[in-house]
Amino acid sequence: EMCIRDRVWVGRDRIGGEAMTDIPRLSIIIEWSNALLTEAERPARMMEALAEQAAALDSGNDSAGENGRFPIEVLVCFDGSSVDSESITRMAPLASPGLKGSIPVRHCNFPGAEYYDLKNLGAERASGESFLFLDSDVVPQDGWLESLWNTFREEEFAVVAGVSFIDPVNLYASATALNWVFGLSPDWLETRPAKHFWANNVCFRREVFKTHPFPAMNGSSRGACQALANTLVARGIPLNVNGSARVTHPAPAGLGGFFERAMAQGRDRVLWHRGAGSWWMQSLPASFLRYLKNLARVVGRSTTHYRDVGLRLWQVPAVMVISGGYYTVFLVGEVLTHLAPAYMKRSFRV
Repeated sequence: EMCIRDRVWVGRDRIGGEAMTDIPRLSIIIEWSNALLTEAERPARMMEALAEQAAALDSGNDSAGENGRFPIEVLVCFDGSSVDSESITRMAPLASPGLKGSIPVRHCNFPGAEYYDLKNLGAERASGESFLFLDSDVVPQDGWLESLWNTFREEEFAVVAGVSFIDPVNLYASATALNWVFGLSPDWLETRPAKHFWANNVCFRREVFKTHPFPAMNGSSRGACQALANTLVARGIPLNVNGSARVTHPAPAGLGGFFERAMAQGRDRVLWHRGAGSWWMQSLPASFLRYLKNLARVVGRSTTHYRDVGLRLWQVPAVMVISGGYYTVFLVGEVLTHLAPAYMKRSFRV
């Protein structure tokens, strides 16, 4: 692998020719695989929000280092066989390597690495006392970074996640917000105990993540965050979620993204149960039972929560068609994984 620093050294080395004596308090690790699957403007919006909030944290935090700054570093981690440093810079100018104000940005190329690999490999290159994982397709809301960091600073938490939700800006996004994997925007702001977190915005103590990285998933492209959460809880390491630290997540992008995500999620469900479930849960009849449960969930949530995403009653049938279509493709992904597991493990790497 290679890290591009563009005259920027972090840790106890140098920044732009001047000695930096403070180890970064916080390493923000951004995977750049999701950026290739989402709307073109989202990575730039993510970086703009991050840069603004990191600068505010750097200038306003009362736990600054010896040089009067709050040392933060940003690592942009990518698979060089899919995207290069110049392309990333064109997508999001603030993600280019170099100093952004007082915040150093590094590009780290890990050829062939996928989503969770990029996070694990980025952590190996990070210098900070804490690791904050942020996805390239989410957009932090106001106060997100400060809320997460203040929780870490004020309480001895080991793992703190933010909240992820889909902004219901249109009918398709509303259907996804209601019936996909994320919950709706919560009505609470405090920090609460949790049994699960999303990998798209979560902060770890360095020593915790170094001994508990995201596990390999045997052909799945998602699900390692749930597997890691289960391991941490089993080992007595508490998980928490901060309701005031929020990011918006996109709905699957376009018809192709809709199809690929559903196929991948169906495959991953079967592989998950093969690794952790009973013989029944990994069987083909169980796949069809899950399909019926998913459809029932779509009907129930669409008819009881449509007002929560700004919809009217006459729009509910369209929401059911969209979400029911997704879970039908999800079922196809499950069935094909039973019939052609090797093909499914190679395909739909999203």
